[in-house]
Amino acid sequence: MLSFTKVSVPFTAFRCLSLIRNSFVGTMAASVVKKFLGTIFLLFACVLVILSLLVIKTLLSSPHKQEFAKCDPSDKDFIKLDEKRIQTLSQAISIKTVSYQQGILSFGALKEIHQLIFKAYPILHTSPLVHLETVNNYSLLYYVKGSDEALKPYMLAAHLDVVPAENLEDWDVPPFAGVIDDKYIWGRGAIDDKHSVFVSTSLQRIINGN
Repeated sequence: MLSFTKVSVPFTAFRCLSLIRNSFVGTMAASVVKKFLGTIFLLFACVLVILSLLVIKTLLSSPHKQEFAKCDPSDKDFIKLDEKRIQTLSQAISIKTVSYQQGILSFGALKEIHQLIFKAYPILHTSPLVHLETVNNYSLLYYVKGSDEALKPYMLAAHLDVVPAENLEDWDVPPFAGVIDDKYIWGRGAIDDKHSVFVSTSLQRIINGN
């Protein structure tokens, strides 16, 4: 019995220490988990509040409506579409300024359409109010000096390149023919975006005062 008691006492003490340690570790782990869950809940609550405020602001805000003056032939700056302008846009569409992918473009065609712009709008390129800067050989940047420098300037932007014309059998007319009928000018780039280029360059009429 004496030998059994000597062995039993330290063994029992060891078990007590082990239980105390496990209890302490368990308590610490539970505390960490509790703090972690509390942090997650707090973040979720903040996100929910922010989203709720955004939804409320969206519902209460009236949609922005920008008013534009109706274009009228009696306007002083009205530019009448004549046969020359129609033919110029048709010719521009026929120039295959195709951009196949980044860095792979029809560079020769871009130079060709530059020459068309220079020829079609001579006043734009001789007026002392206009300064032309060619950026990276192929982008044309025009600075036009206004009559009132106190007014805020504005920018017109457009591009000359077009995406490739695929599935030719689906086209009603050849994509680079620049076909003109009684209503439309047809072809790749008629809408995106050569028409914007040639509308912008038509400002030579305003510069010339007629």
